[in-house]
Amino acid sequence: FMSNFHFFQRYTKGTGLFGVSGTLGDEAEIDFLRKHFKTSCFSIPTHRYTKRVELSPVQVEGGRDAWIKKICEYVKEKTSEKKDVKGLAGLVVCEDVRTANELQQKLLQYNAVPSAEKVTMYTRSDKHNVENRKFNSGDVIIATNLGGRGTDFNIDKTVNTCGGLYVLLTYFPKSRRTEKQIYGRTARKGNPGMVQMVLNYEDLEPKYQGQAIDIMKDLRADHERSRIVGMEKDELLEVGVREELFKYFCIHLQEFSKNYSEADKIDIFTCTNKQLLSTVFGSYKRLIDYRIALNALKESWALWLTLHEKTIDKKADLQQLKNGLQRELDKKNNDILSGKSTNFYDFIKLAMDRMYLHTLDKSSDYGALKYWENAEMVDPVYRAISRYNSAYITVNLRKTGYIKNAINFLNDTRNAIDIYISEQTNTTVACQLSCIAQFEPHYKE
Repeated sequence: FMSNFHFFQRYTKGTGLFGVSGTLGDEAEIDFLRKHFKTSCFSIPTHRYTKRVELSPVQVEGGRDAWIKKICEYVKEKTSEKKDVKGLAGLVVCEDVRTANELQQKLLQYNAVPSAEKVTMYTRSDKHNVENRKFNSGDVIIATNLGGRGTDFNIDKTVNTCGGLYVLLTYFPKSRRTEKQIYGRTARKGNPGMVQMVLNYEDLEPKYQGQAIDIMKDLRADHERSRIVGMEKDELLEVGVREELFKYFCIHLQEFSKNYSEADKIDIFTCTNKQLLSTVFGSYKRLIDYRIALNALKESWALWLTLHEKTIDKKADLQQLKNGLQRELDKKNNDILSGKSTNFYDFIKLAMDRMYLHTLDKSSDYGALKYWENAEMVDPVYRAISRYNSAYITVNLRKTGYIKNAINFLNDTRNAIDIYISEQTNTTVACQLSCIAQFEPHYKE
């Protein structure tokens, strides 16, 4: 609801926002919802009593090696069998893949697990499929944040009778929301579980070092509150400007669409009415086809937005930005409606679409020859492609003198390819010479 602020705000004009979240965050996030979305928040008790035990966090001094070793000791202690009591299954959540890979090696080196088969990596959802596997006593899952979001680990019933899944968090999350997501991997559906933080003292921010966990969480909540206030004064204003400009562009698109009839807007690839296709697209038109015109306008909008990125970041006057955008769109409108474009792709797309119709009915070129000619005029580099396709259409039409015309097109194609190869060869040779030749430097050190 923060990343897509204005999207969610659109729903406040109707019946409002309704939803359920298990990880909403601190009071700062709740205040944000209340302030910007007029939404109240209520706590709903869990269906079953939560049997999650939160063990005291540990800050390990002595550097990274000492911290990794301590993690291995805790994993061994909690997952190893003791007398007649089986060990727990373990989930170790790391901040990054590098730490996860290092920990996998150290668990074996320090004999924290009996064998490599007892360790399961979960750092990529497309590579490590863990949700279809059942975990038993002594099994250890090493995961990144991926394992802390939405993954339901299948724990054997015998493990739950011994205490359930032991979650060890190796870093202090930047938000309460992330912490709750990770801790929520255990003690699900009324089953027991344990959670604990084992932190590297040197990796913690100075304000957290040596502090009790309650103080650390209070400091984190204060930081989150300050971050949200700063976001409201900066990022949300910037996003608001972009949203207003986007609305302005959408209104422009609606007005532009009025230049086309409903028949002009049909999709040539899905329409099955051959008569309608022949009527609408049967010959060359100066007016660029509707769907290609829309894409051209969207591209102009995207380029304009990119070029004015810094101006928007500086929170320039919104009306001035709208006026500049309007000038850009008006210019593009006039070009499209008069059949002009500086982007060769527009004409190539027009030509390819009409060639598709030509393949269905070879008695007409559907204006493709002219569109290939326009593409060639905008960018001569595509002359070979233009001429080759023109030869193909000419042969299919079989009009008077078509063989001679097709041969001329193919000769032009060969000449264009020869020129292209020559230019590429010259460029390649020049690049090679610049690497091996002993040229006199332009300046001395």
